[in-house]
Amino acid sequence: MILHNLFIQPVGCFKLKQDLKNIQNFSLSLKDSRKRSNAGGFQSNDLNFLNEKSLQPFIKDLIKNTKKFSKVLSFKNDSEPFIDNLWININEYKDFNYPHIHPTSILSGAFYINVPKNSGNIVFHNSASDLMYPLSYIGVDSYNQFNSSTWWIKPENNLLVLFPSWLKHHVEPNSSNEKRISISFNIYFKKK
Repeated sequence: MILHNLFIQPVGCFKLKQDLKNIQNFSLSLKDSRKRSNAGGFQSNDLNFLNEKSLQPFIKDLIKNTKKFSKVLSFKNDSEPFIDNLWININEYKDFNYPHIHPTSILSGAFYINVPKNSGNIVFHNSASDLMYPLSYIGVDSYNQFNSSTWWIKPENNLLVLFPSWLKHHVEPNSSNEKRISISFNIYFKKK
């Protein structure tokens, strides 16, 4: 048998070594919020991140790891990643994010600043999940990348997750009494 793994959706996870205390203090100081995919919780407006000193080491790591991830995706060498927008998410008890995509960018992601136990996973949706309903009739021995309608990644402090912007995802409810804090962002590419 020849097996072809067609139309794979890559998700890259990178463990960073950021000073999370400074980023967390900055995140908690923000006041203006908006409603997008969030059900409850705080989502900041897009940040002027180039002027925020506490975010500069993270920005540097984000660009460096985006370049690594784009090589896996075989993006052209004459394309340079840039952050299109960036915002802070703070989910308290029972707050979550609805399924959504990021339609105007190439890559998107999340960086986890404070992840209490039981504060919710990021869950990715198989683009063919609506067509997989018949599998429930026959069942499967174990779920894997070929037969799952969703797949989750358990966040942890200092974890950077990168994925294609068109990959639908949601965030599970925070079952903890502590705040879950993350940075979300969109990345586009321009010619060098």
